[in-house]
Amino acid sequence: MGFIGVPGFLTLTVLVTFWAYIAMELDIDPVAHVLKEPLVLTGSMAPNDALEKAEKLAEGLLQGPESLTVRKGEVYTGQFGGNIVKLENGKLKTVANIADHEKCSKNNECGYPRGMRFGHKDDLYVVDNNYGLVVVNVTTGGLKTLFLPDKPVNERKVMVLNDMDISTEGDIYMSDSTTKWTGKDMLIEFLEMGPNGRVLHYDPRTATVSELVSGLHFANGVQLSPKQDYLVVAECTAYRLLKVYLKGPKKGTVEVLADNLPGMPDNVRASSSGGYWVGIIATRFPGQYALPILDSYPLVRKIIARTIYVIEKFFTTIGPLFPQQIRDTGAQWLPNPGTMKSIIARYGLVIEINEQGEIIRSLHSDGNTWLVSHAMEEDGYLYTGSPWNRFIGKIKL
Repeated sequence: MGFIGVPGFLTLTVLVTFWAYIAMELDIDPVAHVLKEPLVLTGSMAPNDALEKAEKLAEGLLQGPESLTVRKGEVYTGQFGGNIVKLENGKLKTVANIADHEKCSKNNECGYPRGMRFGHKDDLYVVDNNYGLVVVNVTTGGLKTLFLPDKPVNERKVMVLNDMDISTEGDIYMSDSTTKWTGKDMLIEFLEMGPNGRVLHYDPRTATVSELVSGLHFANGVQLSPKQDYLVVAECTAYRLLKVYLKGPKKGTVEVLADNLPGMPDNVRASSSGGYWVGIIATRFPGQYALPILDSYPLVRKIIARTIYVIEKFFTTIGPLFPQQIRDTGAQWLPNPGTMKSIIARYGLVIEINEQGEIIRSLHSDGNTWLVSHAMEEDGYLYTGSPWNRFIGKIKL
């Protein structure tokens, strides 16, 4: 039997059989992306150190400030665990907690506030995987749930509410990033890159939620246009931004606003120039080897995803029999956001695009501020957020 011998061959056969048996439980069908060559880093994409110079607000005090909003000089953001906090005069103050403490302690459903916008007066609208669409009164801390994610929309479960925007008439648009995978399975979703996402519409007149558009590749950031006649939607794993028309002769149609972006777009927010700021959560540059390099290899992604699934299955069933050190090592390879962090290039990027979808400005960092999910302009400053940076960046524009 060669150098491995009969015992080695039998052991290998058992391991491969075990892997194949368990791996086939994972229903994953990766999509092959045929992408253009990455953008050359010249002109408006020329590297700079703008993000490096960011002032770090509340450094070390925040956990997962993925999305944020600013009002009257006060910065509001969410944290792992369900807290809504505000930064006021350099101090961090808890405004409210949207989590159900019983669910949190028993089922680990602790909440993670993501997209957030101010509506009328003191009402902060927030979307959360576990707790849906919630209105927070930032003065009293009172909560009002408008929509729970346990209610199917168009006969499909709401799995990952990610971002939202609200019109002047009170209509709310929310991205449901994937209807196939849960929040803890984001690495599997990113390896599949399937058209599992959609945008939902909450109608305040009827208090109902409907599906506005589906078949999106990880629907992420949403932003109404200045005239509110269309919605900009980030298709994260397709590296592009879409225009979903809400009014006029094109109502109900979808167009590509910007394609072949220099990475995976996350949240989108309006810029003072009439365009949009886009946080790039994972960059895609010439010669850069990280998660995006697997885009054109669906079979490789399927093998990786199924291997991760087998590891997860192993450690959740017989893992407790092993020492804690071995369990901790295995946990690093389970399909969670922390695993994703390890396979994304350590680079920070925010781009500004105009209404034609052209990149007109970019802000860079080679590691000080990275994995930027959010960029919001307010009073001459740009504020940045990230699920992994433990601070909010503030940059003078």
